[in-house]
Amino acid sequence: MPTNKFVISKSTSSITKIPEQGMKKHDFIDDFKQYYLHLLGRDENCRSPFYASEALSLAIRDRLMKRWKVTHQTYKNNDCRRGYYLSMEFLMGRTLSNAMLNLGVTDTVTQSMYDLGIEIEELISSEQDAGLGNGGLGRLAACFIDSCATLQLPVIGSDTPISAQHHFLLASIKHHTN
Repeated sequence: MPTNKFVISKSTSSITKIPEQGMKKHDFIDDFKQYYLHLLGRDENCRSPFYASEALSLAIRDRLMKRWKVTHQTYKNNDCRRGYYLSMEFLMGRTLSNAMLNLGVTDTVTQSMYDLGIEIEELISSEQDAGLGNGGLGRLAACFIDSCATLQLPVIGSDTPISAQHHFLLASIKHHTN
C-alpha cells in the first residue's frame, strides 16, 4: 500500500530533496537520452517520434515538478485556501509546447533536439491531445484553469468521476427510500 510508512528504515528528509535540474542545452540532451535509452528502452533501431516526444516530455516534467512542489509547500505553509474546479470535461489540448514556454526553455530545447537530429515541431505535433470532452464547457474549464495558473491562484481542476459516482449513489439511495 503506497500510504504505509517505513517500519524498519529511518529515511532522512534528504530523500525528498530534488536534485538541481539544469536548464542548459546539454542538460536537456542528457536527460532526453537518459529517458529515451533507459526508461523507455529505445535503441538505434527505434525512430519513432512517439518515444522521442515521451522522453522530452519526461525531461520537461522534471523541471515542472520542482516548481509544483514549491507551490504546493507554499500553500501548505501559509494555510492557504484552495479552489477546486470540478468539471466533467477539460479540453486542455497539447501541453509540451505550453510547458516549454512556461519554463522559458523553448529555444534551448529546440536547439537541443536539433543537435540530436530531431525537429521539435514533429515531436509537438505527435503529442496526443489531452482533451476530455467534446465541447465548449471543456474549453471553458481549460481556459479558466489556465487563467488561474497565470494569476497564481490556488485553484485545482478536476474531472468529476467521484462526484458523478456520488451523484449516482445519492440518486440510487433516494430512489430506494421513496
